[in-house]
Amino acid sequence: MPLEGCATLGDGQQIVRGSGNGKRIYVRDGEDHYQLTFRNGCSAAVLASKISISTDGQANKLCSEATKVKADRQTCRVSEVTRISPEEFDRQKKRARH
Repeated sequence: MPLEGCATLGDGQQIVRGSGNGKRIYVRDGEDHYQLTFRNGCSAAVLASKISISTDGQANKLCSEATKVKADRQTCRVSEVTRISPEEFDRQKKRARH
C-alpha cells in the first residue's frame, strides 16, 4: 500500500539493502515497515555503510514525494514509498544475507 503524506522516522531505523541493482531499500521504524524504490537505481545504497533519509532538507522525514536517500557521496531520489508487512521486511532481510 503506497504511503500517503509523510512519516517521521525515529533514530532507531533498520535499513535492509535490496539485492541486485540498487533499485530498492527496505526500512523498519518501530512497528512500521517501508519499501523505498529509486527512480534510476541507487548503487551507493547497496554498498554504503551509512544511509540517511530526508525530504525537503528535513532529516528522517519520509514522504510519498520528494524523499531523497543519501548514501556516502551519492544522493538518490525515491520514486515510490510503499508500506509493507513485517513479514515482507523479514523476507527481504533474509534474502539480503544470502
